[in-house]
Amino acid sequence: MTGIAAAYDPDGSVSSEDISALLDTLDYRGHDGRDHVVHASAALGHQHFWTTPEAEGEGQPITEDGVTVTLDGRIDDREELRSALPDDRRPDESASDARLVVAAYRTWGPDAFDRLVGVFAVVVWDERRGRLVCARGPAGLRELYYSTVNGRVVVGSDPGTVLAAPGVHRDVDDGVLGERLLGEYASRGDTVYDAVRTVPAGSYVTFDGTDSSVTRFWDPASLDRLSITDPEALADELADRLRDAVGTRLRSRETPHVLLSGGLDSTTVAAIAAERDDADLRAISMQFEDPEAMDDPESARAERRRVEAFVDEYDLPLALYSLDDAAAPLDVEAYAEPRLEKPVLVGIEAPKREVYGRIADAGGRVALTGEFGNLFDGNRFAYHDLFRERKLGRGIADLLADPLPARHLLLGYVLAPAFPGLARRLFEWRSDDEDAFFPDWLAGEFVDRTALRDRLENDAGWSDFDRTSMQGTYDDHYRSNQLLYFGRDRRRALAAGVETRHPFADRRVLEFVYALPTGARLRGGVDKFFFRHLAAELLPPAVQDQSHPFRFDPVIQRGLRENAETLETLVTDRELVDRGIVDAAVVDRLLEGFLDGDEVARMVLWRLAAAELWLQNR
Repeated sequence: MTGIAAAYDPDGSVSSEDISALLDTLDYRGHDGRDHVVHASAALGHQHFWTTPEAEGEGQPITEDGVTVTLDGRIDDREELRSALPDDRRPDESASDARLVVAAYRTWGPDAFDRLVGVFAVVVWDERRGRLVCARGPAGLRELYYSTVNGRVVVGSDPGTVLAAPGVHRDVDDGVLGERLLGEYASRGDTVYDAVRTVPAGSYVTFDGTDSSVTRFWDPASLDRLSITDPEALADELADRLRDAVGTRLRSRETPHVLLSGGLDSTTVAAIAAERDDADLRAISMQFEDPEAMDDPESARAERRRVEAFVDEYDLPLALYSLDDAAAPLDVEAYAEPRLEKPVLVGIEAPKREVYGRIADAGGRVALTGEFGNLFDGNRFAYHDLFRERKLGRGIADLLADPLPARHLLLGYVLAPAFPGLARRLFEWRSDDEDAFFPDWLAGEFVDRTALRDRLENDAGWSDFDRTSMQGTYDDHYRSNQLLYFGRDRRRALAAGVETRHPFADRRVLEFVYALPTGARLRGGVDKFFFRHLAAELLPPAVQDQSHPFRFDPVIQRGLRENAETLETLVTDRELVDRGIVDAAVVDRLLEGFLDGDEVARMVLWRLAAAELWLQNR
């Protein structure tokens, strides 16, 4: 792994200088050097960061029999993939992941991508067929961007890599920006840059000349449902898959770390890692050492108790990072860095940057996380699915056991998804506003100009589930800003010399989630229902008690207050207003309320500040 770039000119040539200029934008990833390969009409490059034993000393790209590959990623079913390859193309057991991908592509062509279990973005130059192929793994955790300009195709791990190519303009796609401001991603493959596109997750893009086609090789909506319904049996199945996912992510040149909170997700990952016979693991946790630094001191105390109970149970070395003085900065200069060219801010970005630095200083190159464990939270649209599947007894029992009012649940989670058009019309009628679904800070003219309503209702190219609850889970992962936040955090980690790894985003775990029977994750208003059976086997009682959940909100609150002057400048002298995207009067009112102590506007202002910073520094 880590950063890849390519240039392809079907009617001309590509020089070493061309690919070197693209690789320059990815220097922050190349802790172990860089290499590139130049062919007559294509060039591929790679920034090295060797995190697995097999990758150490390897120079990518790799060329074999007319196939050149540059891989940002990791293969997690190495032995299964090797066994499936024919004898004359099977690398030895010590072969790198990239060399396995070369052998797989030589054997199966683009069909190889569906056989890969792991996280990856890969570019293949297929010289015999005269085509460039760019693929991205199912979880979407490795990004890949491209543009076609002046008869040439340019590809890179970062949008800044593509934008560095001559002729690729930085004009903003206002429609996509509107989607991002609302936290919804409707345009599959589009980015906030009009000239730049992204390879969708679970897909590959083929370039024959400058003509391109997108092929999906992984669609979770097509999976058969599991026949298992017993919660304990589901927990056992998940345990098996998570043990595989965690085990393969412990493959590292150095001692792996785990980012540990007191929640169920990261502690479950850490427990599975720590129980292995070959376990060698270190934990690092972000904590408020002074609980009074929080508005809710008890949640800070409970978090500390959970973390300490866990490391005592598993005898893990623990390093603490204090959040007492941490604040979320509105870092204007950061947006001049190519690796951060996205209109998002991560609330705990500054603390995470220091945590990654500490891991690197301790000699670590790999950090496991509990991120994406929210896939097991479930949602209340399961009630609608239960009724639609005629599981009336179970649906009624869950509704009555849920702590929310039954009337609210029936209207919002049973009738509304059953009759979405009618629900929308009733909502608009009650509010006397046909744009009531849009927040008042978004300018009505902008909504009309960008056809934002139509964009958000566009489902072309996305997975289409027959269950509302599972559609919601998919949309939360792939059609929200979640992957943007993850991408920004990953770039920060790579800059520090750390690769983050996420067992809950393993393909085997994802396919388990999307095949779960209706209502398995949520029962009677209790989220992670069957997951808690697994947690009960692995975690001490103090960790299982999540009665005082911990939030990082105080970091964002403090950051906005400490940067109040910057915030006020951003929303006073602003491109969002000049471009007619937001309503100035409403934003001024939000700012005034926030400065007077109203926290309701905090997250809106945080999102607007991120977009404004990006616009001013793009």
